[in-house]
This record gives sequence, structure tokens and C-alpha cells, in this order.
Amino acid sequence: MTTDEVIRLYDQANRWDIKGLEHTIADLKRFAKLVIDAEREANAVLVKQKGIEGYGTLAIAAMIRKGGE
Repeated sequence: MTTDEVIRLYDQANRWDIKGLEHTIADLKRFAKLVIDAEREANAVLVKQKGIEGYGTLAIAAMIRKGGE
């Protein structure tokens, strides 16, 4: 995720201008990476479990978009 993307998303969420606040931006980038990694792992577990249960890829994709079950 680029610095500009982090700033844009943070602005959408909070309406706070963090341009020039390099420590804050670095902290947000680390946090975003942790969230992304956790979300990927949760999706991988969901895909594996639902595949075992016999669901197809389109059904699993719909589940992921809905946030799980």
C-alpha cells in the first residue's frame, strides 16, 4: 500500500490531514499490513473450510464479500 493510499483511506475514515506526519504514516502502514495479513488468513481458512464442505468458488467468493458466512 502506497503512502498516498494510506493517507487517502485515513482521510476517508477520519477527515484528519496527516500529510507530513511521517511517524503516523509509518504506524498506519504497519497497522494496514497487519490488518491485510489477518484478513488474508481469515479468507484462506474460510476458503479451505467451505471447499471441504463442498461449496464452489462462486459461493465462497460471495461469502467473502459478505464478510464470512
